Amino acid sequence: MNDTPPDDYRRVLVALEAAGDTARLLQLTGRIAAQMHAELAALFVEDVNFLRMAALPFARVIGPSARPQSVTESMIEGCFREAATRLQEALHEESRRLQVATTFQVARGLPVEQAVALARAGDLLVLERISWRHPALARQAAFAAVLCLRAQGLDRPDVRVVYRPGGSAGRTIAAAARLAHALGGRLSVLLPAKAGGIDRMIAEAGAHLAARSGPVAWIASGPGHRELARLTAGAILALPRVELERLAADEDLARAIDAASILIVS
Repeated sequence: MNDTPPDDYRRVLVALEAAGDTARLLQLTGRIAAQMHAELAALFVEDVNFLRMAALPFARVIGPSARPQSVTESMIEGCFREAATRLQEALHEESRRLQVATTFQVARGLPVEQAVALARAGDLLVLERISWRHPALARQAAFAAVLCLRAQGLDRPDVRVVYRPGGSAGRTIAAAARLAHALGGRLSVLLPAKAGGIDRMIAEAGAHLAARSGPVAWIASGPGHRELARLTAGAILALPRVELERLAADEDLARAIDAASILIVS
């Protein structure tokens, strides 16, 4: 069986929040969708934790009068409606600008759980300010890959892969190459220097790269947690989902990449 996934994702599913830099997130995901000839699907989740807050007797908000007001369920519902309208308008503008097909959906629940539940096979799921350690991402799910955006200013980022021969290495390096191409960044492959056979590993890894993957930097390195933190600063680190348990078990490694943006490949 070919370990390399299809050339592109069929859909880029992005989870949007009422707060945050939504315009920047839509521009980034819109660019990925346009380059991959994929649909851009936006999901706005009405976070039930905000509704639960309305039930707390001490919950207050500062209104236009600068006086504290009680938080009510109807107030939260109104904020949800306003946010959904604003996000849908921003999505429509991005669709018009990039000429990509878009859909907009509203769901209620917990944001990450709802996004994972609605993901389909072949989707690239994009989450902002969500840690790769979130338990929902470790479960078996339909999405082909999930991009956890943590860093700011990811304009033309390097996408870096710690290459481990065998298993899902082919899917991971191919997915990383597609993302780097879509974002106009460079792919860097970190090879385990202590394993030996660097030329052989370059040949194996290179077999999974499409002709359009662009320039690739091959880096012989056996990165410890400090070196890994340096190499992933301002970049996107790509890894297979099976690596999550190993990373979580090594607290030094886990902390080293907590601030990095991570592409998790199923």
